[in-house]
Amino acid sequence: MSKFDIMQLIEKKNHRKKELLKLMSEENILFSLIPRPQSYPDFAGRFLNNVGEALFTALCENDFEMVETLFKRYFFGCLLEYEKLRPEDFEKARQNLNNLKIAAASLLDMMDISGYAFLLSEYHDEPILKKPIEQAWDVYLNDESGIQRFQSFAAAVSLSQSGIEIEHRGILRSRWKLIIQRLLCDVEHEEVPRDYNLTAISGILAEPETSPKHKSSLVRFLARHPDFLFYDGIDIFVTKYVRQREDGINLDFGRHRTEELEKAIRREENLEMRNE
Repeated sequence: MSKFDIMQLIEKKNHRKKELLKLMSEENILFSLIPRPQSYPDFAGRFLNNVGEALFTALCENDFEMVETLFKRYFFGCLLEYEKLRPEDFEKARQNLNNLKIAAASLLDMMDISGYAFLLSEYHDEPILKKPIEQAWDVYLNDESGIQRFQSFAAAVSLSQSGIEIEHRGILRSRWKLIIQRLLCDVEHEEVPRDYNLTAISGILAEPETSPKHKSSLVRFLARHPDFLFYDGIDIFVTKYVRQREDGINLDFGRHRTEELEKAIRREENLEMRNE
């Protein structure tokens, strides 16, 4: 009677899936550089989407090897997608902002994932997890064109918020946000001492108050009310990376609440210092 190891089969399947994603990330760059006949499927866009999903999953699962392999290729794939879709005639493009918003979607995806990389690096307490993201952005921005590139990214974010419609690929980014919310729900909480005199006066025995227990002030703040997460990966990226650079301090990213997030993180840090 033949025997087989089901766990070994699953392991082989996962390994082949990873290898296929690595190949997709390589071929995506090539497909983006080759003109596509209208009758051909958009392989570059499809591969880029699959790689982005795999990269986000790798970040959530603390899979540094996959993050290191995929991010740089994903980064340049998003840039190529933006350049390919961006209207050459901006005068006409201003008359149809939807074309610009579609082109900017890949940049928003890239910034969203970059921000979650900073968050998940702290969530998993693995500083190395965000290194490929930092390195790719540093290389791209550390030249004389850096500030112009930063300005274009800020304009893309602001433009995406200029209408009342759902942002292009906004449903995908909303799903990423929901997954982050579920991870934040798993953060350990500890009981916070209550004022029992007030409890006695009110005559009500209230439920014990709890507070997230984590070394990261960013994680603690976001884990306090994960079901009402007002901030997304772009907010986190601007706060943890852009605002840390001298050339990114004063950039305007529109309605994104980066200033409030910065203040909230500082409050968490001050609260932790008082409790020590």
